[in-house]
Amino acid sequence: MAGVDFYDIAARVKSVLSHQQNLTGAMIQIEQDMPFGALMAPWIGIYLDEVIGAPAGEQVLAAGQRDEVFVPIKIICMQFHLELETAVRLASDLVRDVHIALMNNRTLEDMPNLAKSWLDRVDFTDTQIADRDEWIRVGVITWMCHYSAII
Repeated sequence: MAGVDFYDIAARVKSVLSHQQNLTGAMIQIEQDMPFGALMAPWIGIYLDEVIGAPAGEQVLAAGQRDEVFVPIKIICMQFHLELETAVRLASDLVRDVHIALMNNRTLEDMPNLAKSWLDRVDFTDTQIADRDEWIRVGVITWMCHYSAII
C-alpha cells in the first residue's frame, strides 16, 4: 500500500537543488529557521506547506482506490546585500535558478507516484535590517507536487 511520504518530497527537492552547479554556493536546508547576517547568503529553505487533496466527495478513502494529493512546497530564497537593488537582483537570480532546476527535474529524481510538479506562484518581499545598512530580499516559491497512488 502506497502513501504520501511528505518528507521525501522535501528531501528530493533539496537533492535536486543541491546537485545544480549554479546553486553550489547556496546553503540549502529543510524546515530550518532563516539565518540572519550577510555571511549566510544565499540561503534556500524548503518547507512542507498545507496539504490539499481532491475536492470533497471526489476522494475515495478506501483500499484499492487512487489517492490524489496536491502537496505545496514552499521554497524560500534569501539574499543579503548592502544595496537594495543588488539584493533584489541576486534574489531574483536565485529564484530563477531554483525554478529552472525544478523545471528540469519535474519528477524529482523519478519519485514513485509523483504524477507531475509545477510552479504555482512566486512572491517577493524585502526589508532593511534595523540599525544596519543591509537589505534582505526574499523570494517565496510555491512548488506544487501532484502525488497519485493506489492505496
